[in-house]
Amino acid sequence: MPLRLTVMTIFLLLGSCKEISQSDVSSEPQQMTTSWYLDLHGGKDNPGANNVVGLTSDGEGTVIIPSEDTFPDDFRIMKPRAMLLLDDGRLVLTSSQQNHAGLFIFGLPNWQGRRAFLDALAVESPENPLLSHPYGMTRGPDGSIYVSCQDSSTVLRYGNPLSDQGGRPITAWPKVGAACWIPPHKHHKHGLHAPRGIAFGWDDHLYVSDRDKGISAWNAKGTFVRVVADKDSGLIKPIQIVFDSQQRLFIGDRGAHTVWIMDGPDSKPRRFIPEDTHQPKLPSALAIDEDWLYVGDRDRREIRRYRLSDGTPDEKIWLRDLPDSPEFLLNVIPGNPDRR
Repeated sequence: MPLRLTVMTIFLLLGSCKEISQSDVSSEPQQMTTSWYLDLHGGKDNPGANNVVGLTSDGEGTVIIPSEDTFPDDFRIMKPRAMLLLDDGRLVLTSSQQNHAGLFIFGLPNWQGRRAFLDALAVESPENPLLSHPYGMTRGPDGSIYVSCQDSSTVLRYGNPLSDQGGRPITAWPKVGAACWIPPHKHHKHGLHAPRGIAFGWDDHLYVSDRDKGISAWNAKGTFVRVVADKDSGLIKPIQIVFDSQQRLFIGDRGAHTVWIMDGPDSKPRRFIPEDTHQPKLPSALAIDEDWLYVGDRDRREIRRYRLSDGTPDEKIWLRDLPDSPEFLLNVIPGNPDRR
């Protein structure tokens, strides 16, 4: 049997500047199935956490996903955030390195489960200045990539990576700048202050979580549609959002220290997790499998899961004692709605 590594062990090996080889993971070919990708807050204060780790369905560490020996000389991962899988199996990762933020593509997994650096889909530059501190990311119905940017208070859009327009800025608000699809508040009364999570929902509208304002919906032309939920609805600091297969909307709220649920387009937010059970202090890393909502907690540095049927927490903490705060969790099993 292969040696099972904790996430802490994997990140400690990374932090010691040791490139992970197969001998670090097991004495025989990789046998554990990687079901999830996890990245942590990272940054300059915790350089070893600036990476993506594979996890089994039980939350056990498998391997560091990006293959560092394939990185170009001017590239490093800094503050990794949202991840998504393209239809051809390649991985897109946001990285928020100052003055070199961008969306980067990694290849198919090798026999160890690792991925080689392939290319930059889009990078922060004088021609593309709004791509500053990217956070959330999702694919549109046409395969184009949408990304929320904390520092520019925008949502940007780029061409489908699987087309000949891959990475090309698609702009709805040219006065704001290249690729601007949803503008900041100074350009629109319903514009963004502190955008975080984004997701396509019931009606093919793009739903945006604004930490300072609430949840808004925007149509396929980058035009404001409506306020979905805000402080008058009970939200305080909404961060990540995710839809399940029934198109229910889940909202992680760091101000209310809980996860809200909206059952349909005309519903109001209600607390998904029963108030007399375990509540996340600073919810993050929302993700879904067939039966569970996974919720990271940036304060406790752990990930718990809650039954989608009624919000009841699993008695066992799925992943605990992380070396840094969890940020994003991506299900990599084909067919799961969380892949988008």
